[in-house]
Amino acid sequence: MSKFFSLLFKTLRGRLILSVALVHAVLMTLFIVDTTNRQQQALLIHHKLSALRLTQTISISAAGWIVSNDISGLQEIVDEQRHFPGIQYAMITDARGKILATIDSSKIGRFLVDLPMKEEPTVIAQTDDIVDVAVPSFVDKKHIGWVRIGLRPVKEEQDGLIVINGLVYALIAILIGSFFAWYMGVRITRRLYSVQETINEVKSGNQRARTDVSGEDEAARLAYEFNKMLDTLEIREFQLKESRQVVEGILNAIPVRVFWKDRNLIYKGCNQKFAEDAGFERPEEIIGKDDYELSWKSNAVNYRKDDLEVLQTGEPKLNIEEPQTALDGSVRMLYTTKIALRDIYGNITGVLGTYMDVTERVNQDLALRKNEEILKTVFDNSPIGIEIFDREGFLINSNVEVNNLFGTDAEVLKGIYNLRTDPNYQSDGVWGKLDQGQEVRMELALDFDFVNYPTKKTGVVYLDIVTKPIPESVTKEIGYITQVMDITSRKDSEKAIVENEMKYRALFENTGTSVLIIDEDATISLANAEFSRRSGYSREEIEGKIKWTSIVDAQDIPWMVEQHLLRRQNPEYAKSSYQFHYLTKAGELRNALINIDMMPNTTQSIASMIDITDRIRAEKELIVAKEKAEENDRLKSAFLANVSHEIRTPMNSILGFSELLKDENQSKEDKQKYISIIEKSGERMLNVINNILNISKLEANQMDVSISEVDINEQIDYLCSLFAAEAQAKGVSFLCHCKEKQISHNSIIKTDKEKLYAILSNLIKNAIKYTDRGTVSCGYVTKDGYLEFYVKDTGIGIPSDRLRAIFERFVQADVADKRAFQGVGLGLSIAKEYVELLGGRIWVESEVNKGSIFFFTIPFEPGNIISKVKIKSAKNNNPMKLKILIAEDDDASDLMLTLKLKKLGHEIFHATNGQEAVEVCRANPSINLVLMDIKMPVMDGYDAVRQIRKFNSEVAIIAQTAYGLTGEKEKAIQIGCNDYIPKPINYSLLMMLIQKHCQMGE
Repeated sequence: MSKFFSLLFKTLRGRLILSVALVHAVLMTLFIVDTTNRQQQALLIHHKLSALRLTQTISISAAGWIVSNDISGLQEIVDEQRHFPGIQYAMITDARGKILATIDSSKIGRFLVDLPMKEEPTVIAQTDDIVDVAVPSFVDKKHIGWVRIGLRPVKEEQDGLIVINGLVYALIAILIGSFFAWYMGVRITRRLYSVQETINEVKSGNQRARTDVSGEDEAARLAYEFNKMLDTLEIREFQLKESRQVVEGILNAIPVRVFWKDRNLIYKGCNQKFAEDAGFERPEEIIGKDDYELSWKSNAVNYRKDDLEVLQTGEPKLNIEEPQTALDGSVRMLYTTKIALRDIYGNITGVLGTYMDVTERVNQDLALRKNEEILKTVFDNSPIGIEIFDREGFLINSNVEVNNLFGTDAEVLKGIYNLRTDPNYQSDGVWGKLDQGQEVRMELALDFDFVNYPTKKTGVVYLDIVTKPIPESVTKEIGYITQVMDITSRKDSEKAIVENEMKYRALFENTGTSVLIIDEDATISLANAEFSRRSGYSREEIEGKIKWTSIVDAQDIPWMVEQHLLRRQNPEYAKSSYQFHYLTKAGELRNALINIDMMPNTTQSIASMIDITDRIRAEKELIVAKEKAEENDRLKSAFLANVSHEIRTPMNSILGFSELLKDENQSKEDKQKYISIIEKSGERMLNVINNILNISKLEANQMDVSISEVDINEQIDYLCSLFAAEAQAKGVSFLCHCKEKQISHNSIIKTDKEKLYAILSNLIKNAIKYTDRGTVSCGYVTKDGYLEFYVKDTGIGIPSDRLRAIFERFVQADVADKRAFQGVGLGLSIAKEYVELLGGRIWVESEVNKGSIFFFTIPFEPGNIISKVKIKSAKNNNPMKLKILIAEDDDASDLMLTLKLKKLGHEIFHATNGQEAVEVCRANPSINLVLMDIKMPVMDGYDAVRQIRKFNSEVAIIAQTAYGLTGEKEKAIQIGCNDYIPKPINYSLLMMLIQKHCQMGE
């Protein structure tokens, strides 16, 4: 018997036979049950559709009331649903989920937290007991709220019982099914063993194992789906890792501190900001610690008390204001929220907390109290009389000016004087306005000979009294505030006041809002001057003569007429604000935003119309600007990839050939060749870095212009000699044409020498780079008060559709070409920026495969003729021995300078920071030259130069820096340096500067 049960229950075949028999046994029963279930499902679908239709109807009805914030109107809509069959609940919320109206009034003001994420009709729950539906409300496609309905389905009696024939069919099904189950089970299990073997391999750790079962039957499809499932699990495991990284990135990016603990109040994790507050570099370091081990251990008791309360009750503790002791011992105030962490079964597993530093807000509260004291001082010393009354109308306080005005003490009037019994407040409408929250202004003549309280004053005074009610939401103690001014002297100026009032009316008439009064038949009965100005019609052409539909665009007329009628028949369903198109008298189609409502107790409506044509146009322009910004981001991404290539390529050469130089077996010729390659690679990388630094400064608008006298001919001669070798190496002829060269005074102008050099060198470099044969030439001519420079080449040329784009930043990385050229696409952009800074413009003419000509202009401002003084070369003079201070914090740079200068016999002093440099100069006044590095610890080079110049104005100071930005030289000279040399240092240039400033040789 046990063998039989084992065969029947412990094998797939046995279970298949048994399961098929059982399935067929209940088949007929399920058939009858299925019939009943289908009826119930049909009822549920019908009920769901009814719920959606009801909710959508309420959503349309409630939209206008939500916009106007008419809570009572919304409540009426909800109350009408009480009679709907099966209604369980009905509620209307705003867009955030705050309940505005509901059948259960106790829930008004609460927030729904389970509303759909998407703003579309959604069935939140559908069971045998309830159908829960939420539908959004929109006005002009703007989401303004939700309508949520719960209906109870009406259950039906089951229609019948299982018939006896079902038992017979079930028995036959068992016999037939068992036979086929036995037969097919044998065949199926053979192919399933392969799946089981794969499962065993996966369990053993082989995550790449897959089932190899071919065919088109279920076993093959099972194997295929099983393999697909394994592939999906592998992908999801990878995605899970990525998701965790994203969540950690978000937590570490937000300024709010986040932490979580287990049930023992041991930290299980936190974000980066919280870890830094606790004194750790990484969040992982806090895991396993509790509050007693952190800097705020003095606050740990209170923290853990709140934690335990959350763990025990499950209720969150929101917005707790509590102190925290920081690492430096200071105390800051926190705004803390703690909630319970739960597992998938709802069991509390720990505490999740967040806090914000509100120390500044607490300090602001202290400042607020101080302001209250100031306001009290202002109240007591105000030149205007101020009286404060309770809600019953009795006087509770007044300032000194009131006492002076009425000739009595406020203490005498307390409990005696009451606004509600004052005869001056008994006129029609005064208390009606005050009870409605409106202020009341009155002017009265007060005869002190007839007042009913003791006073020192006599005679009649004229008073201006303004009484304003204070809402209970502001304070329950104060009911009214009255301002009292003596206007006796102003009565003589009543006429001027009337005239001013007329001016104010005229000003109101000409405000920027168009106002219309519209009759029931749509005739415009009244229009203000602004509408007349906007529409182009005069008032005589509008008022009482045309219908507003005559100025509305044809596409908007049908639904605006519908709203016009609806506003008079069912105003609760009419829109009070919408956009439409209108036509001016000149036929121009414009956009407008209208706010419209019925005038009380009339059939007329009043409309306030704002022309939003310019705003819509601006929005479209903003979209274009956004697309342009996205294009710039794309170009910058390409630029960064190009920068990486341009830096890594020469660095590869520098590191590679430096390694080869270590080989003592290399020949002298090879070593010289390697050194030459290293030097060229360094120059290439330095050029890339300089371009990046200069474009960064241009983007930050921090690039200055330094004007000096420049010899253009000398500048071009220098460039020609500089680039001649490079052009010759490529087999390209390099020519210079200076048509004004023979007239020396025309070649001396006032401009920024460095920027002019940068513009010309960038254009010449590009011309040589993109030219493989032919010529490159440059020169200039004078035209209409400008110098027009040109650089011409016979290179590859530029397509006509890219002539403007090449001057944009990073554009080289975006232009496809069959050949790869060095550079990051900044040279022409920098040249364009510099030309514009100098007051000129730049353009290009080009033809593909024939060449390009770049032109640019700068203002021609003649300078004085520069006297040429030749400085003797350092190697042809008889140098004197100098005392030189090297102020440099980099050991390698210090060593290189020392070795170079000691070869010339100079005495060397050293300083590793700016403060040491100052002290060395103070202790050695005979020092001839200071080589001052700018970026140093303790005190930077600029501050050190300022300090040295206070006691030594004779020593020569040459700034040396790796900043390399345009304008650094001018800054260095301005603070007291004699000259400037950028890093990496050109030692030939350094020798020339030393000769120049230290009077070396004869």
